Amino acid sequence: MATESVSKAGPPGTATSQAVSRGLGLALLVIACAQLLISLDNTIVNIALPSMESALDISRTNLAWVVTAYALPFGGLLLVGGKAGDLFGRRRVFRIGLVVLALGSLVGGLAPIRRCSSPAGCCRASGPR
Repeated sequence: MATESVSKAGPPGTATSQAVSRGLGLALLVIACAQLLISLDNTIVNIALPSMESALDISRTNLAWVVTAYALPFGGLLLVGGKAGDLFGRRRVFRIGLVVLALGSLVGGLAPIRRCSSPAGCCRASGPR
């Protein structure tokens, strides 16, 4: 027995289907930009490690914690973010994540001491997924 899917888009070529296509295209663009931010942030941290080591006088062993402070929350909060998106709405959680990412990046960039850089990395990692 065949099952039919119900589409809200309407017949191809109508105004409704074009609006849905534009909405999906915009959603894809926003998600791609968010992924670019995450990848860019991770790349910048890894490229800046030697400069951070010399400027902030961080030992090589402690320098690994900067990357770890980013990686642990990144992986750990994927499930939490997904569940929060289901409960509170994906758009709301995504916007909150973008704000957390921006604030974490700002704090990390303006950190005068090394104690602020790892928590800021943790905050950046909890941004949008």
